[in-house]
Amino acid sequence: MLKIHDIERSNIINLGSSVSKKGSFRKTTSLSRLSKIIGAMGVYKKRIYGISNPIKQRSIVKFSYSVNKYGSQWKAQGKYLMRKNARGEDLGFDRKNSDIDIAAELSNWQQAKDEVLYKIILSPEQGARIDLKDHARKLMDELEKDLRVKIQWNAVIHSNTDHKHVHIVLRGIDQAGKKIKISNGYRMKGLRLLSEKLLTNEIGFRQKKDILEARQKGVYKNHITAIDRDIERLRNNKNYIRINFNKKSVYQHTKSLQLVQRLDYLVDKGLAEKVERGLYTVKDDFLSVIKKEQVRHDIIKSLQAHKKNMVDKDLPFEHKYLEVKEHIVGRIVGVGVSDDVKDLRYIILEGVDGKAYRLDLTGKMLKERDKLSLKNGDILYMEKRVFEKEGKEIKYTH
Repeated sequence: MLKIHDIERSNIINLGSSVSKKGSFRKTTSLSRLSKIIGAMGVYKKRIYGISNPIKQRSIVKFSYSVNKYGSQWKAQGKYLMRKNARGEDLGFDRKNSDIDIAAELSNWQQAKDEVLYKIILSPEQGARIDLKDHARKLMDELEKDLRVKIQWNAVIHSNTDHKHVHIVLRGIDQAGKKIKISNGYRMKGLRLLSEKLLTNEIGFRQKKDILEARQKGVYKNHITAIDRDIERLRNNKNYIRINFNKKSVYQHTKSLQLVQRLDYLVDKGLAEKVERGLYTVKDDFLSVIKKEQVRHDIIKSLQAHKKNMVDKDLPFEHKYLEVKEHIVGRIVGVGVSDDVKDLRYIILEGVDGKAYRLDLTGKMLKERDKLSLKNGDILYMEKRVFEKEGKEIKYTH
């Protein structure tokens, strides 16, 4: 059976002067080293990684870190991860165990005065078809081999979104107590590519039917989809789009039918107009309108989730973006997740001015959330401030 790493290796060997013809992919060069090669050899990017090649399975990997700055922030982050796992799954897990108390582990790491904690969110497109726990373990084994040190990590599976995904916390030191350093290239691409390689080896190449099924799920979605991106790309400078039906190719014909379905949906929403069969015109700002509608839908959904905590359940409600020197005072009625994969959070306030507000959590507010010091019923004062640094204005919410 020809596996994806065999294809990658043959592509690398074809470069001739970059790596040896002997040995495995890992023996010839590490991914972090290869990312540097790619930076200087952009022309070979597709040949090496197949980044634009749709045949590989797809995976989203978000990599961030938390610096050891205050109190019990890491323990609080662990509690938050476990609190979100309220769907009956196992506790946290590591390479061998499936009953890990992540909050306790992170507390131990922070008390040991580790400088940094790496955080990884892993979300394969076909997560429902695989054992996510097994995939996470295999991925971390591969990471360990590339780093060439023994690593310590914990993880938990979340099922609170449309896509099941894994939150992984990686200790910033190895078992010998030395700092773990991970290059930017590896964090941005390397781990995702490893995940996609493992997925492709397990369930095979991404078939055209997989692509069509993923697109079909977005036909009637109230957010920006892959089909919307196609519409944006295909429309001419007068916002007209002509649908060409290629009946010789079932795949292309189905994509065209999906395009028509989405355009008809946009017609119903007042964002497009059908001129004749196969010819449409779309509004110039249709993408931004869809985005606003998505935000409005999220606001309504979040309000319903926390309305039971409000004293006055009939208050007018809005998604608030504070301007500089503007402030809000209100009672906290809920803190929630707007995008778990992107780690985006919000807070709901019952304002003293007779309105209810949803605000995005950023900066200091996120730190307070990590410390679990934002609790329902507390009175919160929020203000947008600005200061200058090196000639630039820095805005933040206090």
